[in-house]
Amino acid sequence: MDNNSDESDMKINGMTEKEFYKKYKLEFDNEFRTTCPLKWEDFVQIYNDYIKHRHIFFKIEEFLHMEFQNAIRDGLISAHSIKSRTKDAEHLTAKLIRKKYDLYMADEYKKYHNETDNNYVLPHHDERYRNVDITNYTSVITDIVGIRVLLTYEEECKKVDTHIQGKYHALDMVKYSPINGEQGDGFAQLDIPMVKKNYRSIHYTIIIQSEQIPSVQESIQMPNHYSNLNHPYFAAEIQVRTIFQEGWCEVDHDNLYPYLLKNETLKIFSETFSKMAHLADEMANAFKELKKVQDK
Repeated sequence: MDNNSDESDMKINGMTEKEFYKKYKLEFDNEFRTTCPLKWEDFVQIYNDYIKHRHIFFKIEEFLHMEFQNAIRDGLISAHSIKSRTKDAEHLTAKLIRKKYDLYMADEYKKYHNETDNNYVLPHHDERYRNVDITNYTSVITDIVGIRVLLTYEEECKKVDTHIQGKYHALDMVKYSPINGEQGDGFAQLDIPMVKKNYRSIHYTIIIQSEQIPSVQESIQMPNHYSNLNHPYFAAEIQVRTIFQEGWCEVDHDNLYPYLLKNETLKIFSETFSKMAHLADEMANAFKELKKVQDK
């Protein structure tokens, strides 16, 4: 980086490094900022690069959104509605900093703790972000484009799962749930690895070739770092959950995730709300089953 660069070049949307960290409640840790392979100017460069090419991802979002709308129209899946978004540039940059800080904390923990210790609990981190930089961030961050398939009933997830796995290349699949396959659990019927979390959702990371998206292929000159082995591809995340779980998610993300996860009071409220959403799902399923009995 040129030492003579204008100071304004080192800002994100008018914010200095300290102001940006404060806005997104990031740990302004001097040791982390000194040892992190990516410096503030690198994060600024990634931010500017993404701003320059974000229109590519808008086109991918539009393409996938329409594909799922058509799948509902054609009866290929049963769903209440489809939502989509392309990640905001500031949020993308804050996520990168947060992931790098998680790695820093994990590495620091390893320095002072022995793996054989019964109390050894490595802090949460994601190794995929170990070597992230401007040349590969669009491959490492797999949820730049996000699609949400919202269900009325949990049992609809089976048809959606069949559609996703049949039409797209699923790089990764995981279902989140606070419980494991209790009776009446519509998600339990899916043979997908489960991670225990205080909410219920199924996440797919899919890979699509740029040639599958005419609007991208025809009108955009893609940068070299948006390709793999000279075959341009893009990743997107598809989340499948009920409308009740989506209600919980909206409130949780507005008040807790991802910037206030250390606030124990808010976490308790979020967990309670999640249980209420699950109860609403059970009531909806029971409602439907009761109607079937009444119709006989």
